[in-house]
Amino acid sequence: MLKNIFILLLSVFPAILLAQDNGGKVEFPQAGKKFSLTGKITGLDTGRLILAYTNAMQKSVMDTVLLNKGNFKFEGVINQPTVARLRCNLKNNSMDHPNNTRIFIEPGDMEISLTKDDFGHAILKGSKTQIEYDKLNTQIESMGSDKAKQIRLNYITSHPNSFISPLLLFFYANVPEDSLKMLFGNLSSGIQQSSLGLSIARQLKSGQLAKVGDIAADFTAKDLNGEMISLKDFKGKKYVLLKFWYPGCIPCNEQNPQIKHIYENYKNKGLEVIGVSYNGSDRKTWENAIKKEGTGIWRNINHKEISKSQDNWPINLIYNVNAAPTLVLINKEGKIVYRTTGFSEEKGLKALEEYLTGL
Repeated sequence: MLKNIFILLLSVFPAILLAQDNGGKVEFPQAGKKFSLTGKITGLDTGRLILAYTNAMQKSVMDTVLLNKGNFKFEGVINQPTVARLRCNLKNNSMDHPNNTRIFIEPGDMEISLTKDDFGHAILKGSKTQIEYDKLNTQIESMGSDKAKQIRLNYITSHPNSFISPLLLFFYANVPEDSLKMLFGNLSSGIQQSSLGLSIARQLKSGQLAKVGDIAADFTAKDLNGEMISLKDFKGKKYVLLKFWYPGCIPCNEQNPQIKHIYENYKNKGLEVIGVSYNGSDRKTWENAIKKEGTGIWRNINHKEISKSQDNWPINLIYNVNAAPTLVLINKEGKIVYRTTGFSEEKGLKALEEYLTGL
C-alpha cells in the first residue's frame, strides 16, 4: 500500500472541500468521471470512515460516511487514477495506524474489503492501477533500500504511461535535479499533466529553493522539550544540520547510526543537529519514534510546532523537501553548503563528514 505521502499531497493542493455524514454523495461537476467505492469492514459495525483524494477539479476532498453494520459507499468525480487515503475517524493521524491505508481509486465502480486493525491488507477490486502497484510492492518489499530504489527507477523508465510512475518519481526516486528532469521528460504528456505530474513540474520550476549556496530560511519552533528554537540563534556560532524525516521512514532509521556518529564527533566542535519531522504525525507517535531510535540526543522539532517561517509555509516546502531522509547542512554564515536526499548504506555520509573536518 502507499505510504507516508498524504500530507505532502495536501500541501500541494491546499483547497479543501468537506462533505460530512452525507452518505458519500456529492454533486458532480461536468468535468471528470464518476467513481463509486463500496465496501465492508469486518469487525467494525459503526463509526465514521473518511476518504481523502484530489477530485477532477484539482480540489482536495475529505468525504466522510457513517458505517452501517460495517458497510459503506463513497461516490465522487475524478478524471484519472488517483491516490486516496482511507481511514477511520482517528485521533492518531499517522499512516502507521492499523485503521489507515492508501489506495489508487479510478473512475468506475470499485469494491474494497477491510478488516478492523488491518487496513494495510485491504483487497480492492475494480482498480487496475492498484493491482499493478501491489505487484510492484510485492516485488520490492523484502529488498534493501538501494535495490528497491533501482527497481522503482527502472519502472519509471519503462512505464511512461503509468500513473504509478509519477508517484514513484515524486516520493521515492531521491535523484538529483538533472536526473529528475530526464525521468520526468520521459513520461508521456498525459502523465505529465496528471495531478502528481503537475506537482513534479512545480517542483522543477521552484527547484532552486534552498539549493547549495543559498541563505537558509529562518524559522522558529518549539522543540521536543518545549523550548523555543530559531535558526538565527546559531548564526555566527555553529554549523546546523537539518535532518528531515518522519516516523516509520525506513531509510531515515537506517541513516540514524551514522548521524549519531557524526553528532558525537562534532557536537563539541560547533555542530548542532535538528531533527525535523514533517509528515503530520501526532505528538505521541513522534515522541515514540524519537525514543525508539534514540535520536533525542539532538534537538527535535515537529512541523506542527513551528510558529514562524518564511511566508508561513510548511518547513519542508521552504527547504524544497519532498522525500526523506533529506539532510541540509548550514554553515556559521547561514549559507547552505551541503544537501542530500535518500540514504545508501554503501556510500554512507562521507561527503558530509568532509564538510565538517575543518570544525
